[in-house]
Amino acid sequence: MATRRMPPEEADERLWCPVDTAGTIRLEARVHHATPSSAASASPRPLTLILAHAWGPLGGRMTDNVLVAVRRRYPQCTIVRFHFRGTGQSSGWPSLTASAEREDVVAVCRWVASDFGALARTAPPPPRERPPVLLLGYSFGSAMMASALPDLAPWVAVRALVLVSFPYSVLWALTCFGHRRILAHLAQAAAAAAAADHGAAPGTATTTATAANDGIKLLLLIGEHDSFTAPWRLEAFAMTRCGAQRGPLGDGEPAAHTTYWPIPGCDHFWHGRESRLLEALDRWLMQQRLLPTSAS
Repeated sequence: MATRRMPPEEADERLWCPVDTAGTIRLEARVHHATPSSAASASPRPLTLILAHAWGPLGGRMTDNVLVAVRRRYPQCTIVRFHFRGTGQSSGWPSLTASAEREDVVAVCRWVASDFGALARTAPPPPRERPPVLLLGYSFGSAMMASALPDLAPWVAVRALVLVSFPYSVLWALTCFGHRRILAHLAQAAAAAAAADHGAAPGTATTTATAANDGIKLLLLIGEHDSFTAPWRLEAFAMTRCGAQRGPLGDGEPAAHTTYWPIPGCDHFWHGRESRLLEALDRWLMQQRLLPTSAS
């Protein structure tokens, strides 16, 4: 009798991320531990991918097709997916301002820095060596990754921030008019990355809170037929506020600190078009030299 082959993401370890010292909020998470390889072992510490899903009240889950596609693509990396509070089996309730979800991202990064340990009754001190991470958010999740960015420096070394289907046009509604702060964080991160590209000392282009994460590479991926954001609006923001370069880049063309990349034939949801997103992500990661091995 033939046995059903389990999709690889279903075999990921199920863990619980503590959010507060009282233990009242726990986030359901799935962790894929990096597949050993000779290239990865040569690296001082492998890159960890932290993935955030779309808006929970409208059905967003860590099983979103975009997140699952990324999870399957990079088995050579440790990959963390999680449910925001009030979603899946995570405790708590969603917030109207998205402030709670912002705290969730910080908690997950702190948890990754502790090697997935339990949270003591007092908050732990920052680690001596911050783990290198790539943050990838899809839709609402991309906004939460950007929102939390200034608070992550004590815990993780953010190498890259990938925003898939960033909900630029509806961000004000998702955050109860907190959109300007999130957009400012992105602009500040891009300015810091630009300064780092030109050899500026760390922290000269950012506030103290974000100084330790200067030099972040930013990628904005959007389908040309996105139904929630007019791509030209996001492009205008990326070009004017973030100094972005428009993808795709030609062979041998140096990669900029920020890349805006519209994908033809795709919409907000990427159903049946995940391969196009992954091809763009593969190419960008290769140009930025962020992964220890090629995608499998």
